[in-house]
Amino acid sequence: MSDILHLIHELGDSSWLKRKQASEQLKSIAEQDNSVYSELETILETTENEDIIFWAIRTIAGIEGEAPLKTLRNMGQKNSKVRSYVALALGESNYDNTIDILIEYSGDSSWAVCNNAMISLVNMGEKALPAIVDSLKKASYNKAFWLTKSLSRMGEKGVTVLEHFLKFNNRDVSVLVAEALGESTEKKAIEVLLRCLEDESYTVRQNAIDALIKIGPDILEPMLDFLNTTVKNIKNEVDYIINHLDSRKINVLSELLNSDNRTLKMSAAEYLGKTDSQFAIKPLIEMLKDKLWLVRKSAAKGLVLIGEKAIPELMSCMETSDDNTKYWIANVLGKIGEPALPELVRILREGSKDMRMYAVMALGEFRNEKAIFPLINAFSDEAWPVRNSASVALMNFGNLALVPVLKSLLSQNDDIRFWSRKVFEEIAPRELDRLIDLVTYALDGELRYMVAYGLGIVADHKAIPALINAVLNDSNDWVRKYAATALGKINEDKCVDPLIRVLADENEEIAYWVARVLGQMGDTAVERLRECLEHPEEKVRFFAIIALGSIGDEKSIKILIKILGEDGEGAQRAVKALSETEKSIDLLIEALGSSNLNIRSNASKALVRLGEKAVTALMNVVDSDNKEVHYWAAKSLREIQGKTK
Repeated sequence: MSDILHLIHELGDSSWLKRKQASEQLKSIAEQDNSVYSELETILETTENEDIIFWAIRTIAGIEGEAPLKTLRNMGQKNSKVRSYVALALGESNYDNTIDILIEYSGDSSWAVCNNAMISLVNMGEKALPAIVDSLKKASYNKAFWLTKSLSRMGEKGVTVLEHFLKFNNRDVSVLVAEALGESTEKKAIEVLLRCLEDESYTVRQNAIDALIKIGPDILEPMLDFLNTTVKNIKNEVDYIINHLDSRKINVLSELLNSDNRTLKMSAAEYLGKTDSQFAIKPLIEMLKDKLWLVRKSAAKGLVLIGEKAIPELMSCMETSDDNTKYWIANVLGKIGEPALPELVRILREGSKDMRMYAVMALGEFRNEKAIFPLINAFSDEAWPVRNSASVALMNFGNLALVPVLKSLLSQNDDIRFWSRKVFEEIAPRELDRLIDLVTYALDGELRYMVAYGLGIVADHKAIPALINAVLNDSNDWVRKYAATALGKINEDKCVDPLIRVLADENEEIAYWVARVLGQMGDTAVERLRECLEHPEEKVRFFAIIALGSIGDEKSIKILIKILGEDGEGAQRAVKALSETEKSIDLLIEALGSSNLNIRSNASKALVRLGEKAVTALMNVVDSDNKEVHYWAAKSLREIQGKTK
């Protein structure tokens, strides 16, 4: 029991790695010990530690059976924060009803719950599509927003479903579909959005424009309902009229914010922003609490249009308990951009956990290189939601974040390394050509070796020519080392010969590094390494032996045992290489009966170097009828015993 409680305590450890390991161990123990489950339930009822709550929920989600699912649902009723953790944990579970629960959570009143439910549905992939489609047909407006957003991240099949819903000519659904398509990375989504520009619905056309260029208002004109029903293009006329109204338009537009007609509310919010008036800020912030997503979005756009002068009021309202208001304030601050940056960075240093999380989200909306380092620093934040939000934000930066995140891969901070790698693995495959250019042409040697390190993470065969060039020709030793490591991780036949050439390099440190890399390539490199044993240069033979020893499979071990029969230093190096892996013991025992005295003697030396690891195998053959085996096994045991004493 004490072990279980200790592991539960480690769920709140400052190191992500320890939290992860503790969770995995608890799930493993739970397969035989039901008390794990009950202890996790207990801690969830008593603790206020965010990390323990998150990891306990995630651990429960990994336990098989109906009871864990019931517990997760019950915990989800506690509050929206816990419910958001449950929504995220369910994305990694295998319960039968998981998808239905996540769809239910997609209609939650909390933005965080909806967002995590969306993430989990996306993780479920194609198997979630039928349930999403069925629910979308009858979903509320807010739930439909999150379901369409989920579909936008499910690849081409998700885009196909969204396109299908456009054919229903339902304006509300079409607006959401167009918005969702704007978040998809699929090429097909862009094609659908372009066709939306020809749609009969003005709203659909405007949303398609917004999604395609990420700028321009989502305008529903604020004058007459006729505006949304006419087939004529009267936008220019309406703009002209509103732009030329006197100052009373601010009061009129503010009153329209209370209308039951959402079209009027949206239009009023948009044009209030265009007035650039200080008096428009407070009513627009109040609109961020509106029950309808479209109205909240329009209010946010109005605040963005007002810009820098809205920042003080936005910051003072960010302490609200309303999730939607905090989310949209963050969205607005991010879109206002650089004027808001100092305040957002200050919050990351001094603010509460919730404030820091929304500050990170705002920086993600900024999408400017000045926001990158504050976001990377947030990877070391004590709160998991802040770290996670920072990673999501940086993933959206794409190539802007590539090099800064790459440099953070070698940070001394565990969390910064972990989250940097997660972001790098997401954006690097799309930037492979740029990485190849950098490792080849960048003037900064430090940057080149970091890129080489990153290419080892990507491990794409397209990078092989550039990595080979770096290994053979780069002037920076660390570039050569990491390029060699990357080639080893790609592990294709054409990577072997260039690495073999480095074994003859004047820089023996690099040659040794490459020998170890070749050893990690296993069977791919064995035959060429065997040929190296006939190489005229002694150091090539030496490093080939090291590589074969590192491989440690039966084929390489047999090659090394054959070398034991030679006279000279090669045999002693083979002894050392064989003594570094327990996999060699059985074949070394067999070699004790060889007809070659050198092989018998050197096999014994290797077994003695292996020490206690070889004792059991030697005891099994010490009484062998084969006199040679008996003699050398006994001799080896005596020497091991002597070394031990």
